[in-house]
Amino acid sequence: MFTLSEDDPQKMLDALAQLAGEHFELAERQRAALAAAEGVARSGPVELAVGPDGSLSRVEIEGDVDRLSPAMLRNYLMEAYREAAQLANRACAASVVDPGASETIRRSMPEELAEEDGDDCAVLPPGPERSYTLDDLPEDPEFERLLTRMDSSDAQEVLAELKAAAGLENFDFNRPAEQIQAEIIADAQRLARGAEEVGPELRALRVTHDTEHLTVTIGAWGQIHDLTIRPAALRLDAQQLAEAIVAGVREAEGVAAREARALLSASGIYDPQDPSLAVLEVRAAQ
Repeated sequence: MFTLSEDDPQKMLDALAQLAGEHFELAERQRAALAAAEGVARSGPVELAVGPDGSLSRVEIEGDVDRLSPAMLRNYLMEAYREAAQLANRACAASVVDPGASETIRRSMPEELAEEDGDDCAVLPPGPERSYTLDDLPEDPEFERLLTRMDSSDAQEVLAELKAAAGLENFDFNRPAEQIQAEIIADAQRLARGAEEVGPELRALRVTHDTEHLTVTIGAWGQIHDLTIRPAALRLDAQQLAEAIVAGVREAEGVAAREARALLSASGIYDPQDPSLAVLEVRAAQ
């Protein structure tokens, strides 16, 4: 049994560096897993690539667009999208590092996209254990400022600032590690319950967005529920139309992400530093 003592700021910083290093490694592995979990499908002249959260990442259209009606093009797009989304979701369920992130995404998706179990995909192996120091962490100007102050002022005061920045003002480190671990587990369970409760609301979220060339209905994580091609879109060539579709979907994703972020924030589980939710920050800024 050991105790993290705030009477030894350097020891505290070393412990925090280890936790932060493990967090960053997990985040990078999770991002790599999500990036690899892509589904690609084709229907007629349309090929789509879809991310593990159901978001559209690429559209390619072959041939002359003016030979297609808006209804035909819409059917090709949605058929390819559904197949690609199922493939991507299956890969996500099996390869994402954090099971909680996978479950949150799956709970927010339409049932026809979330039903895949991912048995045919390999789970990423855990990374090797290693020790981290402050030098191993990504550059952070604010953190560097505090470290400089450690050498020239009251270390306890700086440690208090670090705790406040991490939202740990009232967290007591002066106790056995087993007690700290139990509290962390209890907090994680609380967040899991919050994720379970907000899941149905995320699944029901719909945002309909109109552009010159299409009308698209988007879900919480960017999943396409419906897409209608406007007649004006058929005046574009195949590449221009593909770009217009992706651009219109991106705009809708930004609106949906802001609404999803509001739901998560109200549930008490939203953390903009959580790598599994970072996609909302990117899309909400669109």
